[in-house]
Amino acid sequence: MVEGKEAILKLWYAAMGGISSVVQTVHNGDAWVGASANEATGRWAISERMRRANGDSGILLAHYDDAYAKVNGQWLFTRRFLQVHYGGPADLSANFSNDKEQLLARGVAADV
Repeated sequence: MVEGKEAILKLWYAAMGGISSVVQTVHNGDAWVGASANEATGRWAISERMRRANGDSGILLAHYDDAYAKVNGQWLFTRRFLQVHYGGPADLSANFSNDKEQLLARGVAADV
C-alpha cells in the first residue's frame, strides 16, 4: 500500500521509467454515494497500450476500485486499488490473473 502524495509520485515515476509511451482508455465506470452523502465508491474499467523503453509493446487490462470522500465541497480519493486482469504482450500470450483461484488468493470476491 502506498500513502501520501510523495510516495504516490515516487511509485508513479518508477513505474513509468521503463515505458516510453502509453495510452490509457477508460471503458466504463460508475460511482455510488454511500450511507453518508460525503462518502462514495467507484469502479472504472481501463486498458492501456504501451511501448516499453526497450521497444517491446504490451497491454494492461484492469479495473480500479476507488473510495472517495467529500472534503470542503471537493471529492478526493481516499483509496484506489488497481485490479489487474492481464498485463503482458499485446498478443495475450501471458497468463491472465483473474481466474477464480488467483482472485481468491488476493482476497477478491470470486463468487459471480
